[in-house]
Amino acid sequence: MALKLENPVYVMTEFNFERFLDAISRHKITTLQVAPPVLVMLSKRPETSKYDLSSVEEIRCGAAPLSRELQNDCRKKLGIPIRQGWGMTELTCASITQPSSSDDVMGTVGNLMPNSHCKLLDDQGQEVGIDTPGELCIKGPNVCLGYWRNEKATRETIQNGWLRTGDVAIRNKDGLFWIVDRKKVGTEIELDFFNSCWSHQHGRN
Repeated sequence: MALKLENPVYVMTEFNFERFLDAISRHKITTLQVAPPVLVMLSKRPETSKYDLSSVEEIRCGAAPLSRELQNDCRKKLGIPIRQGWGMTELTCASITQPSSSDDVMGTVGNLMPNSHCKLLDDQGQEVGIDTPGELCIKGPNVCLGYWRNEKATRETIQNGWLRTGDVAIRNKDGLFWIVDRKKVGTEIELDFFNSCWSHQHGRN
C-alpha cells in the first residue's frame, strides 16, 4: 500500500535491533510494521531509550498473535498506538485490519477489509455464530488462484472460491475479529527456490 501511494519505504536486509532503532531515528520513520517479538524488544530492552523514536506515529503488528495484555503494556510504555492486522500470502497480504483512526485496547485484529467476504466454520464445515470460534474462510478478489504446480493443495485450500486459512477466529457483533488458534501448520518456502522461479518466469539470471 505504501508503494502504491508513493510513500518512501525503508527495508532492512537483515534484522539487527540497534540498526533498526538507528534507522527509525535517522530516517524519521512514521509507521513501523513489526511482529510481536520486535514489539517486546521495543518495550523491554534498554537500547530503546538511547534513540529518538518521536517520529513514530503508529506501530502495525502482525505475523503472529499478540495478546491484549502485551499490546496494551507496550502501548503504555512506548506511548504509541499499536494496531494489529491479519493476512496471508495467499490473500495478497492483509484481509482484516484496523483503520489508522482506531485506538484499540481490546487486542483485536480489526474488521474485514472492503470487497472481502468471510465465514467461520466448525469442524463439520458448518458456519458458527457470533462469539464462537471457527476456521476463518475468506472470499474476494485478493484470493490467489492456487499453488504453483500443486493441484492437490489448491483443491484442499481453495473451495468454490473460498480460501480455508487454517486460522481459528472469533467475530463479535460489531464485526471485530480475534485470532485464537491455528488448525494447520504453514509451509516455509526457501528463498533460493523462490528466486529461481522468479528468474525463470521473468527470463532473468
